[in-house]
Amino acid sequence: IAAALALPPEAAAPVVGSIGCGVCVAMFAGPLASIRAVVRERSAAAIPAGFTLFSLANTAAWLAYGLALDDAFVWAPNVLGLAA
Repeated sequence: IAAALALPPEAAAPVVGSIGCGVCVAMFAGPLASIRAVVRERSAAAIPAGFTLFSLANTAAWLAYGLALDDAFVWAPNVLGLAA
């Protein structure tokens, strides 16, 4: 991000957008840590329902916002989040 501060705004936007996309995708991978327990126990009880519900709502809201702005840095990682 420090490098993006040194760049002109038109060059910094893709850098910051790419970093944001990477962080967003990494956040969506977090719940996959419980997949081992789900497979072992053959039960989805290890997946927190509240977190899943609010993550779905948050992702859908950001996806809609990104589509309204026609900004792939916003909508693209959220499409991946909904698919996960």
